[in-house]
Amino acid sequence: MQRVTWNAWRFFRFSLLWLSISALWTALLSIVLPAMADNFAASDQGWGRGALLAMFSGVGATVSAFTQVLVGWHSDHDRSIWRRWRYMLLGFPLTAIPLLLLAKSDTPAEGVVSLGMLQVFANMATGPYQALIPDEVPAEKHGLASTWMGLFQHGGQILGPILAALLLGSQLGGLLRLESVLYAGLLVGLA
Repeated sequence: MQRVTWNAWRFFRFSLLWLSISALWTALLSIVLPAMADNFAASDQGWGRGALLAMFSGVGATVSAFTQVLVGWHSDHDRSIWRRWRYMLLGFPLTAIPLLLLAKSDTPAEGVVSLGMLQVFANMATGPYQALIPDEVPAEKHGLASTWMGLFQHGGQILGPILAALLLGSQLGGLLRLESVLYAGLLVGLA
């Protein structure tokens, strides 16, 4: 069996998905969800901006943690030919559903449910994706692979807010447009 050469082009392709994942979460967590909290805030109903942000963050972090632990464990024990890839090929495309629901949310409850669903599908794919470094990259290249991953994560942290600034518009009018671009990035990175 011929050994795969890990050159810059291969590391670039292997890490590109990190750019998309990071751009998605940075745009949503730092710009979109605070703007949604501003829109949904109704102190007369007990939902101030801070309470809504705490709810979004708490639900998102809890669902994310449980999903990654459960799916990561399951992908470790998956003996099929697709192993970790099956979760990526299922999870990332399914993020379209909660992204659409999030863009159409009219109430805090709808926002929380769609965010929870997004966390499930995105983290169903992200957990196994993180395990691809030890699975596919030779041990002597793990440090380099991690460096590429970090570079693309930071790139996404820059790209996400830029895309939000360019596409979001006032009053979240461009949210569906922003989410469409971020979703397309996930699919390109997955491919």
